[in-house]
Amino acid sequence: MSEMNGLVDSATVAQVVQCLDRGTTGQYPWSLTTVLDLTAILIRESSMALAPGLGPPKGVALDGQDLLIDLMLSSGLLRSTRQFDQSTRDVAIKRSKRWIARTENSDKVRAEVDRLLADKRDFQPWIDWSSEKAWLSHSRRLGGLFDPNYLPSIAKLVGISEQNASELHRRSTEPEAIKRLVKQRDRDFDIMVRAYVASTIIRGRYHEEVARESGLQITRHPLRGIISGTRTGRASLAPRRRGASRVCYFTARPTRAA
Repeated sequence: MSEMNGLVDSATVAQVVQCLDRGTTGQYPWSLTTVLDLTAILIRESSMALAPGLGPPKGVALDGQDLLIDLMLSSGLLRSTRQFDQSTRDVAIKRSKRWIARTENSDKVRAEVDRLLADKRDFQPWIDWSSEKAWLSHSRRLGGLFDPNYLPSIAKLVGISEQNASELHRRSTEPEAIKRLVKQRDRDFDIMVRAYVASTIIRGRYHEEVARESGLQITRHPLRGIISGTRTGRASLAPRRRGASRVCYFTARPTRAA
């Protein structure tokens, strides 16, 4: 088996599913750019694998994302991530917690969440589709809509107490509660969206730490563009540094807040 070269984050795979589900109508820049960039990278780079989660899957969703992943694995486009040991994941969790705990980073993530929520061109269609068609599967697969490993940081980013954040996470594990949130679109839904987006960004940092620890490159969904510090709009391959990973960034084009 050839040496693994890099990782593909699950958010990118989910974006492909969304693009396919939308068909020829309702496409938007994030959707098309991500699919085109991932295609180019899979052609250019061999032996790409799925970025690992923070822990074993909590359940099986059997949704479009799982079906696409199975197809990509069976066709050899992607490899699984079973070769990542727990020590690598533990180091990545520790470093990503340290990263988001820094005031300068938490301030940047908070500002980025605010910017995304005001973005009607890319983020709005993304979250509309995700909440309606992916949240239930996401919750079943990961045991909630955001990661309890980062609960203190997420609580601060969202502006609620840790106790309220814990209760919010509990609700995000319940299918009926998720359905009510999506239907009502009330203040609780807005808070859940903030927690969901903040967690997605932080988890991107976790993926980067796994890649760095393993000497790999990594793709990144546009939602996580802040982690690279730039938004070029195209996939680019950063040069390998000694002791660091080569990082292939999927970053978003500058958006106009509506």
